[in-house]
Amino acid sequence: MELSDHGHAVFGALLISGLFQTEAYSRAVLGGMGDRNLDELVARRLERQAILARDNPPHVTHTIDERVLRYVIGSRDTQREQLQALLEASEQPNITINVVPDGRGYYPGLAGGFTLLGFDDGAQAVYTESAGAGMLIEQPSRVADYVIRFDLIRARALPIEESRTLIRTARDEV
Repeated sequence: MELSDHGHAVFGALLISGLFQTEAYSRAVLGGMGDRNLDELVARRLERQAILARDNPPHVTHTIDERVLRYVIGSRDTQREQLQALLEASEQPNITINVVPDGRGYYPGLAGGFTLLGFDDGAQAVYTESAGAGMLIEQPSRVADYVIRFDLIRARALPIEESRTLIRTARDEV
């Protein structure tokens, strides 16, 4: 996979990406970390989402594991609202959402989530996060490994319309 200028590819193994989180979902995720500056953290996360609505927004491909749809984060209402927001985001021309369904066995996504970042100058980087601590990887050979990993993950995912159907089903079952 080659990222277009300022494109992003996100794989979520456990959570919906912050770029697509509703306020309530974000508050539940960030509040679980016990940070005292919860309001500030949520506000910053929501401000970063403006990148998706600006003129010439990046194309974002968000691939998620089906389990992400099934975890109830916060409350059932919060989860239902989050899945509806994900469906609405998937209708935007600059956003592609795919779901890797249960039953696909082992695949490289089980090693954890990450974000591939493409920049206007053609450079690429990878951002990974674990337990609230993030790491930016810029070394080309390591970035290339993540690009291959993302391709292998997407190969296990459902096509766009089937992914939307699965998201709707999960939303309705919450």
